[in-house]
Amino acid sequence: MGIGWCALPPLQPSLLLQYQESGLSSSSHELSQYIRDGADDYMAHSGLCVIAGEPSVSTPPPAVPLKFPQLHTALCFGAGGHLVLVCPHHPAERQLPRVELHSLEAILHGTEELEELQAFPGPLAREDLHKVDVMTFCQQKINTGCDLSTQRGRDSSLLWKLLVLLCRQNGSMVGSDAAELLMQDCRRQDRYRRQEPAANLLGMADDEWAQRQPLDLITGELPPVVETQAQIVEKFTKLLYYGRKKEALVWAMRNQLWGHALFLSSKMDPRTYSWVLTGFTSTLATNDPLQTLFQLMSGRIPQAALCCGDATWGDWRPHLAVMLSNKVADTELNHRAIVTMGDTLASKGAVEAAHFCYLMADVPFGYFGAKADRMALLGSSHRRVIWKQRRFLSLVGFSELLNVTDLRSEV
Repeated sequence: MGIGWCALPPLQPSLLLQYQESGLSSSSHELSQYIRDGADDYMAHSGLCVIAGEPSVSTPPPAVPLKFPQLHTALCFGAGGHLVLVCPHHPAERQLPRVELHSLEAILHGTEELEELQAFPGPLAREDLHKVDVMTFCQQKINTGCDLSTQRGRDSSLLWKLLVLLCRQNGSMVGSDAAELLMQDCRRQDRYRRQEPAANLLGMADDEWAQRQPLDLITGELPPVVETQAQIVEKFTKLLYYGRKKEALVWAMRNQLWGHALFLSSKMDPRTYSWVLTGFTSTLATNDPLQTLFQLMSGRIPQAALCCGDATWGDWRPHLAVMLSNKVADTELNHRAIVTMGDTLASKGAVEAAHFCYLMADVPFGYFGAKADRMALLGSSHRRVIWKQRRFLSLVGFSELLNVTDLRSEV
């Protein structure tokens, strides 16, 4: 078996070897543990390598894998409404690429997509574009592209109205601005039914309370009691004359004197105050926006943020409005509450409503390939394919308008 020799470029001495020769190390023995034997490195430092059984032939460099396995057409959009197309070619065979310019207007002639592109007031960065033109375009989209008879259409209209608001105010807004927009877009004000406080909260059952009332001397039944507000307050005061604070609180709670009950209990012990406060909140409907506000101010994620989006719960907008216009000291809590509401709406298919929440919470835009991102294209879920091309163009315009308005919210 023969031995072949091939020349290699001279190698620099190793860094450890330089340290050993210069005396920079305090222990040459330590360095010697990391430096191979001189006989082993002789061939490497002399610029020669030994190849057993092979003639003296240099090893060819490995082939770089091709980025694309086969010829393909390169395509991109150019300026002036042109489509730039580079036809397939073999550069290795000295073939010159053929570049074709196609007019999008000619390709899309007579289609709805062309109408969509022509109506868009772009490019948005040009100096002669006035914001009134952009606002007019947004208003046209509200009038023609949003079916206000459906929840999704109303949510889409809300996003367009947000763009109009941002254009009008040069990209700046506060929480009360968004709250006003939310309440304007509500078709009606939901009425949240109040209910009587639970008997167990009042400390006595209804039968026990009835036994304390005087019976009618003729019929032997409880007479219907119709008392004025003044009479109710007077009885509350009389109970306090005799130091019967607990009964006075129960009387006030049964007759909706919540101001009297809360103030009196706040001057007593914390347990009594918490008891009266719980009694007050129990009279509110579960989906009442006041419940949302009180829960948020108590340092909790409101139940509305976890349950909104279904027909039984009601409209989500009053709940978001009350959170946006009433800031809490814990800004992180407020942020998490709004993002949680957006996640809940997104899980139930209300994409436009979810994106409105994300915008209010300053959630950044992500990418179509990243499924974990909350939004990539305004008004569309990047977790599913968009089949309607015209809707896709509208959504692109959506996001481009928002990018130009440069949202600077203080919600």
